[in-house]
Amino acid sequence: MAKIDFYKENAAEFDRLKSYNKEHEQKFNELIKREKREVFNSLKDVLPNCKINLKVGQICTYTNKYGVYFTGHKILGFCKPEKNNGCSVYLDLDCYWSPVPISSIS
Repeated sequence: MAKIDFYKENAAEFDRLKSYNKEHEQKFNELIKREKREVFNSLKDVLPNCKINLKVGQICTYTNKYGVYFTGHKILGFCKPEKNNGCSVYLDLDCYWSPVPISSIS
């Protein structure tokens, strides 16, 4: 399957699309306060034996299950994967409330 760069394919809309990320981050922070979700600042906090250590604030690329990748997203937090179908990374995506698997991050 060929990978597709979403932002390159939608270059005319790049600035508008990226501006939503800050809104998603703000809404995420409001959500975790309101729902009192347990969110961690480091991947090592939820997966101590993981060989990589990601941290809140790092910028990454997210690749979805269709091979479309989205560059320049900020890590917002981490949750325990056993509580979220194996997913543990919150990003400033349009579905900021739903963690993604570590395997989708580069």
